[in-house]
Amino acid sequence: MEDNEQLKNLMKQNLELLHDLEVDVRKIKNYLFWQRVGTVIKVLLILIPIALAIIYLPPIIKNALGQYYGLIGGLKSGAMPSGILNILGK
Repeated sequence: MEDNEQLKNLMKQNLELLHDLEVDVRKIKNYLFWQRVGTVIKVLLILIPIALAIIYLPPIIKNALGQYYGLIGGLKSGAMPSGILNILGK
């Protein structure tokens, strides 16, 4: 009879511990999910400006350098040396 009571108490303790463990696992899963979301956002915050710079900066630099060379009068009609055009990918 006493063994039966001890077994019931042990099972009750086991169930309580399992419940606490389940709550902790849910919290950890939630934390890991938001960590992944945060990592994706960080990566996008780095890659999007780089991609936009690659797309939009060469024409802006080409235009600015063309105006600069036109101002100093070293080249006719704002043309740039071929080395600059090679750097800008044009």
